Amino acid sequence: MPRPVKYPEYADLPPKEKHAAQKKRWFDNKKQDPEEAERIRNRNAENKRRSRARQLLQKQQGTGGDSTSEQPPPKRHRITKSDATGPSHSAGLSDTSNNVGSPKVLDATLPAGPSSNTTGPDHSAGPADPSHITELSTVPDDRTSTAHVIGLSNVVHDLIHIDPVLSDLHKAESRQYANISVTTNTHSTRDACTMTELSLVLNNSSLPENDPIPPSPSSTLTDLDVVLPVNNDLASHMLGSEVPKESETVRWSDGSITVVPCILKDGVNLCRDDANTVKNFAKLPESRPGSEYVKHVHFRDWRSKPAELRELITVTLRKNKAIVIREMETPEHATLDVDYLEDHYGVSPYMRVVIHDVEERTKDYSNPYKAGTVEQFIGDIHDPSKIQCVLDVPSAQGGLPPFLSTLDHGIVNGWNQTTNDCPVGDQVHPDNFTIRGWSLFHHGGFLTYPHHDSDGSATYVKVKIGMKKWLLFWPKDEHLISRTALIKLAELLTDYEKNRKYIESTWHIEVITLLSGDFLVQPPGQFHAVYTPVKTLADGGHALNFEWLHLTELSRYLDIKKGKSFTNQMHEHTLETLQRMVVNLPRINRRIRIYTRPLIALCVMVLQAHKYLAAGSDKKKSLDTNSTGRARAISKAIIECFWQDLDSAIKTYRKPGTSQTDSGDLISREALQSCLESFTHF
Repeated sequence: MPRPVKYPEYADLPPKEKHAAQKKRWFDNKKQDPEEAERIRNRNAENKRRSRARQLLQKQQGTGGDSTSEQPPPKRHRITKSDATGPSHSAGLSDTSNNVGSPKVLDATLPAGPSSNTTGPDHSAGPADPSHITELSTVPDDRTSTAHVIGLSNVVHDLIHIDPVLSDLHKAESRQYANISVTTNTHSTRDACTMTELSLVLNNSSLPENDPIPPSPSSTLTDLDVVLPVNNDLASHMLGSEVPKESETVRWSDGSITVVPCILKDGVNLCRDDANTVKNFAKLPESRPGSEYVKHVHFRDWRSKPAELRELITVTLRKNKAIVIREMETPEHATLDVDYLEDHYGVSPYMRVVIHDVEERTKDYSNPYKAGTVEQFIGDIHDPSKIQCVLDVPSAQGGLPPFLSTLDHGIVNGWNQTTNDCPVGDQVHPDNFTIRGWSLFHHGGFLTYPHHDSDGSATYVKVKIGMKKWLLFWPKDEHLISRTALIKLAELLTDYEKNRKYIESTWHIEVITLLSGDFLVQPPGQFHAVYTPVKTLADGGHALNFEWLHLTELSRYLDIKKGKSFTNQMHEHTLETLQRMVVNLPRINRRIRIYTRPLIALCVMVLQAHKYLAAGSDKKKSLDTNSTGRARAISKAIIECFWQDLDSAIKTYRKPGTSQTDSGDLISREALQSCLESFTHF
């Protein structure tokens, strides 16, 4: 009996056409999975970059610095011969290590790591011709791991071997901090830049071999990746103008140098605790592509694939991981002042705001607030005796970018699609809408201690001007710990300096440097700390999603126990939005996936709403709104249909051995539709 043919429709094709058709079919099947599709794109992009790098190397070796030479490059194993010709380069290296006049730096770089235990090549030739280099900037997906050289015959991201001409970089500038105003000699096409020092080193161990989450194409590291540690001085221009000239500085693990918090009174730094914490934060590792906990992508690879990007974000957050998208917007080279806020946000300089003041915080940690105006806050940026921020400036016109807006099921499904089933009453909390978009204003040197955002929403943030050091915390062995154990671990974070050693042994911590245009989304309940080393404007918001609701429930559970300790801002709006998400279930979008644990969590939070009032909130107020009755009826019907009763559902949800972050199995949409069919009648 002949062996069955796998693809009988291709049986009559010539061998080459048959192979091409089978290959195309295989790729089409693979691309149905978003992560597998990205993995394929990564591999293709990496192959192109390596090919370009090899071609550039061949041209450099073949010309030997003589532009008139017609000698072809020597043949090498597995390298394609390049017919292109490039500009002539004279080998050499100029000394760019002059640090005269730079501030005293506390080098907090980790003693071990991909960029700290390697040495660069020794170049002794004369100076290179800088005319061949028009720009050098670091690719934002990995600020210290790839070079981007423009002005050569090819654009090279990952150079396998580097011609010494590329080491003469003292006149080049870094995209990494180009949006931060520093008085320097700037490139003619940039508004501002920071002078940098760069050295070339080879790194063979930047990422783990088995990467569970594929890195983005622009930051995939090869086995011969060139790492450029960047010595970016973000402190000097602030000394004496925005912070005391006696302020200490610290070098972070990504090579950047920042001030540490300092308010001097009679020669004593009132921010000693903040300063020590920042110094210790600076020692922590920078998050890299390939991280087990953070997905790194570059927007250029997803610009034309908004649906796939939404899917990637959804899946990433459902697994309790964060995602950072580099350069979602073009970096802004602007100054944070009243004119910018009026022109771009319509914010009046006379708008009343609540200012968080660091000096007041040193007196009473629970009450750091001062009344003021936007104009007063902006004016105090250049007062070295003040470090302040303004949180949650309402920006309802902001929110998620339009191509990501459908990620927010609370608004899109909960509010937009239920007003006919449940008309909006007069007891709607304004936070249901105002927290969907907000802005943050910060002076340089402001430290926000570890916390999580209250009431169970995912948080997204996009830096407009300046930068942030965003630290994310995950309990080690999080899939094994109980809810009670998680609370005990979280309590350690409320006093970081006192518990630092134990925290670092029980929590996994990564630093994400967010620059202008970068976009971060973190899952509900994500513990995080933030250091803002320069004056910064950032936009952000919160979102609820049917696939993340198990994390929403866990976050709100923590608020029940330690609401005042675990969060820096209290919100009490979520119940109404959750109820409307339940009301939407009988008519829910066909493309939305429903998982067992998020569905149980949603029903329990609606049926036992009184048990999810955060510590410190008003427990006497009524929880009933126009949507309450219908939401409870639908929740009860779901529980009885799938789990018989509420107790059985809760036991399933908290089954021993089940990870707190596991979403469980998919719910049959046919079964759900049948269960809720009676709620679709007019």
